[in-house]
Amino acid sequence: MQIILNAPGIHHRTKDGVDKELEEFVPRLKQVLFRFRPEEKRLRVHLVQQKDGAYRLTISLRMPGKNLIVERTGRTLMALVTDAKQALLEQIKVQSAVVRKEHLRAKSVQQVQAIQDAVGGATGWGETADEGEMRDRFVSRLGLVLQELYSHVRRLIRFAQLAGDIPVNHLRPGEVVDDILVRGYELFRSRPEEEFSPATMYRLADEIIRDEIRNYQDKEESGISLEEELSHQDPRWQVSDLGEEVLAFYQVEDVLLYGDVMPDAHLPDPASALDEKEQMNGIFQTLSATHSPARSAFLLERMEGFEPYEIAWMQDRSEEDVKKDIEQCEKILRERLSSTD
Repeated sequence: MQIILNAPGIHHRTKDGVDKELEEFVPRLKQVLFRFRPEEKRLRVHLVQQKDGAYRLTISLRMPGKNLIVERTGRTLMALVTDAKQALLEQIKVQSAVVRKEHLRAKSVQQVQAIQDAVGGATGWGETADEGEMRDRFVSRLGLVLQELYSHVRRLIRFAQLAGDIPVNHLRPGEVVDDILVRGYELFRSRPEEEFSPATMYRLADEIIRDEIRNYQDKEESGISLEEELSHQDPRWQVSDLGEEVLAFYQVEDVLLYGDVMPDAHLPDPASALDEKEQMNGIFQTLSATHSPARSAFLLERMEGFEPYEIAWMQDRSEEDVKKDIEQCEKILRERLSSTD
């Protein structure tokens, strides 16, 4: 973070005091701006003393899509600097929310295009086409979607483990994504007239994980061992051959921060005192106390950019229930942050 302080006619001691105050502000700025490119992390400050003795302080910062400007006038310089810093933080939060929303919208468009490319690639496939080749082509065209989908599935599994819905190592993200691809392809082949969209794949993800949780709980209640040996004819073996093929699309899970799931101007300040690991642990531990559809709905809206009506379709629930769950998830996250203050 580079600070450019221009203070013509200001005594060097006064200028040094302002410069020190701004330097102490840098760690907080780095924290809220870390997702943006280095060349955009330049703080410009202009300080002048007017004829009436009052100071006029202007702070500007370039962010994607907007140049943030804060201007304050007053006779108490340090109080003026403090007020300007806080005002700039609030503007950064608001603009970050705008940038985040635009990013999710762009990602959604890209996912839709990837799906259309995959489905469009099937145009002209005749009855005599090789089924394996058709499936391989369908899967290979979904790379962009798989990256996001894999991270989403990985988060859902971690939540389920923390909630005690399934044990550790009971379910792996790659297995779920393999299953999604198999079911997705079968769905596409059986209903070519229906729209196949990213929402379809996320719906399948929710269904598979809910089924796994339900099956595990049923077996626990009935006392059936989960270590039963599978026969070579068991259909669950048939999805494994997709694993190596699609692993190239998978990415390491992104950092999950409060600013991602609550990207607005009212994000509680205690979040600024937590490092990335503390924020991730706090989010996972807090949301694991909610029920599976609620935390999935929350992630689908905040991390994947789906609208509540789309999530309602994915989960076979009412839009009103989905909205209530999303609001409740945000509420308990805020409460947790407030308790750390």
